[in-house]
Amino acid sequence: MENYPIREFVKRFENAEFESSDVKVQCNAGWYDWFCKDSALRIKTMLLGDKLMQIKDSSKIDIDKNYVWFKNNCPCNGSLYDDFRIADLKTGDVIFTITPASGHSIDRGIATVWGKENDFKEPLVKGNWGDVLNFFGTTKSLIYNSLVKKLNDVRSGDKTLFLWYREVIESFLGGWITKAELQELKEKGKVYEQ
Repeated sequence: MENYPIREFVKRFENAEFESSDVKVQCNAGWYDWFCKDSALRIKTMLLGDKLMQIKDSSKIDIDKNYVWFKNNCPCNGSLYDDFRIADLKTGDVIFTITPASGHSIDRGIATVWGKENDFKEPLVKGNWGDVLNFFGTTKSLIYNSLVKKLNDVRSGDKTLFLWYREVIESFLGGWITKAELQELKEKGKVYEQ
């Protein structure tokens, strides 16, 4: 795996360079270790890449001096789950480990951020994805616009991918805003029509 700045990852991600199921392509996206099927990496890159896109503009991340890498974990007590790590490009030191949904039995589904600022002794954040976004200073409207753009990008192509993104948007927003706000956004953007 070649390490390159997050800025380059963003450009390549936006240009759909990681949408192939080829393992070499997925390793170039940043996959380091996985226990899932190779064929699952493509969708996982899309999901984790979208999560990174949601926090990349945070003052806690330097997109020119940091890089991202992905890991699929297999806990002894639980199910497979993914995380991504923000690391220093020069030293390779991990700055943040971000888990959108834990697979450990004790905290299944819980989002966490572990970090260098407390030497990874305990989570800096533990809750839902909205809590992670708050930690990185991300706003609802930025995330919504990012997700809708991605949904619109895949709308005319892969039906499975379209349905997956639609579900991601609804579950993400459903966990972070009220049902009335979600309905208003659906009506406003008509993002669920194909």
